Amino acid sequence: MSNDQPTSILQGVTATINNLNAAEDQKAALEALFSQLESTLRMYASSHPAETSQIATLARASLDQLAAADRDSLKSSVNALKAAANNIRELMPAVFGVAITIAGSLLRLGS
Repeated sequence: MSNDQPTSILQGVTATINNLNAAEDQKAALEALFSQLESTLRMYASSHPAETSQIATLARASLDQLAAADRDSLKSSVNALKAAANNIRELMPAVFGVAITIAGSLLRLGS
């Protein structure tokens, strides 16, 4: 896999975030977090392609569940994201921090 894998998975998140039923400052903060996640994942994509793709996929799926206003699926997706982040906590601590922050933000916005 190339360094572009997380980027391709996270493609279109800005449009999804902009369509959320949330305050503009919440959207901006979430967009900044996803941008930070993307750049952080790119740093590890060559050395840990499976892990970076998994985190990107789960973060994207969680955002999509929030956009669909599916609270049960959102909680399930966020729990999967948290579990994956915990698995890479020592391997990629920067990714862990951003992923956990995104998970918390998505749950707050979905409640």
